[in-house]
Amino acid sequence: MQVLTPIREIKQNLDGTTEVFDCHLLYRDADYLVLAYLSDRPYTVADARVPPGTLTIGHYRRGCDHIVWEMYSPKGRLFGHYIHLCHDINLSDQELTWRHMALDIWVGPNGNSEILDQDDLDTAVKTGQIGLS
Repeated sequence: MQVLTPIREIKQNLDGTTEVFDCHLLYRDADYLVLAYLSDRPYTVADARVPPGTLTIGHYRRGCDHIVWEMYSPKGRLFGHYIHLCHDINLSDQELTWRHMALDIWVGPNGNSEILDQDDLDTAVKTGQIGLS
């Protein structure tokens, strides 16, 4: 059995907080990483309740302005796609950092999509954290 290399994902939020996720490296080249994250707790995305044991496969490309997460239920069924708008994706051997730009898109397994965090985006624009041109 192959042992997967641990790597830490650090999400930097506009409000100055950070979130850290202990992941495993699935694929790497100079400008692209694929990470696996297995949730140990339930949480909610859009109106969907994500159970513990959900597997997230994240795709991170240097210079890209979005991140795509494929999410699979504990039974291996596609749960949905979570797309984060982002900035400053930085890749190293031990960690991946990225700046979250306050807006996400959820695409459920039925193909229906929903824009998330519109209120966070509005606040970021009002406080000058994000400028619109």
